[in-house]
Amino acid sequence: MDLASEMRYGRMCSLVLNICPVPLRRKIEHFHKAQGMTDFENFLGRNKNPLFHLRFRKCCCMAKKTTITPMNKAQWDAMYCKLQVACQNQPCGECPCFYSPRQGITYDVMDVTLCYMVLHNFFAGGSLLSNDDRKNMETIRLTRNQLCHASSACLDEQSFNSFWTNVTTATLDLAQSISQEAFDEANDKIKKLKSRMMDPSELIVLRQTMLDQGTVGEIK
Repeated sequence: MDLASEMRYGRMCSLVLNICPVPLRRKIEHFHKAQGMTDFENFLGRNKNPLFHLRFRKCCCMAKKTTITPMNKAQWDAMYCKLQVACQNQPCGECPCFYSPRQGITYDVMDVTLCYMVLHNFFAGGSLLSNDDRKNMETIRLTRNQLCHASSACLDEQSFNSFWTNVTTATLDLAQSISQEAFDEANDKIKKLKSRMMDPSELIVLRQTMLDQGTVGEIK
């Protein structure tokens, strides 16, 4: 394993972790506001029950348990805090009644996996997401999973070039569908990431972040 291959892996991780989520967050914000929700906290309040069942494999006072729980504890805890309150309907031990959105929460808490889950579960139907949106989201999803489950923190030049082209194209397409300003912002960040030097300590942090996400399992 050489420094150049580690640097290539680190660049891809930084791209997926720090740049790809931005247009996805902007998509979610746009859809929320189009549906009359004022901010992310408002969305979390209105959709607490379905989001609860993306995290907990439990029955609650409003729904039967689910077998699909793609959300991890850190993602849930970033959005909701637990309250010392009684269930509003019937005692069930653990349900959405016990949780409230964190005050003043912003879209910035959403990593790429959480963005994908929200878009996939709440806005995939109808015409909100175009076929190109879905294709671009899938490109980011698949690349994220490959990086998470890589056997080592390195990429050869051919693999890097393929990943980089596919993911930057997908990210810029998503940004362009929002606004020219969003495209220019994403393009500027991508250019800076491609050319800047990365400290070895930064590479270690990026690798560990990817490993931590990988233990959650692939985004479905």
